[in-house]
Amino acid sequence: MQDRGDPRGEPIARRIEPLWPRARTLDTIVLQGFNLSLATSFEAPALRSLELVTNDLDPQTLGSLARSELPALDTLILWLGGTTYRPIGRGEIRVLGAMALPNLRDLGLVKCQCTDDALEVLVDAPWFSQLRVLDLSRGTLTARGIAILESARDRLSALGYLDVSQNRLDDEACVRARTLAARVRTQWP
Repeated sequence: MQDRGDPRGEPIARRIEPLWPRARTLDTIVLQGFNLSLATSFEAPALRSLELVTNDLDPQTLGSLARSELPALDTLILWLGGTTYRPIGRGEIRVLGAMALPNLRDLGLVKCQCTDDALEVLVDAPWFSQLRVLDLSRGTLTARGIAILESARDRLSALGYLDVSQNRLDDEACVRARTLAARVRTQWP
């Protein structure tokens, strides 16, 4: 579902949430909108892939997501965005790290304004060592974030692909990043 604006001025959360009963049988959900907000949790036992694409993912949405029942989720891609008025911080990321995601293999934290802090929290998540794909593109990843990943190298043994493109990495950090997975993307072609 893509939010193209509502002529009635109704928040997108009110339009999405009536769909949650149908989510129980879906295996893929992609929600896209400028100000995406989810006010309630949902149950989706068959859901394998969830992507939330937005410029401004609010903390309430992360909380709703964390309270949702997603036992089969294999892929979670969050465009965290955030604004100077409402940045996503460590507390909200900690909520993600505590999620019960026994089958998570692919994680995307795209456009994250606190990538280093997010990694500091998420490397200790119970599901982190299961990741095959980690997409940290378009964010604020620095050499500090690469050092965090290096210190958690033993938890990255399953990681086959790492995307750190369009971040704040110097050449030396890019070289170090290339040692963290079999395939690493450090820049756009």
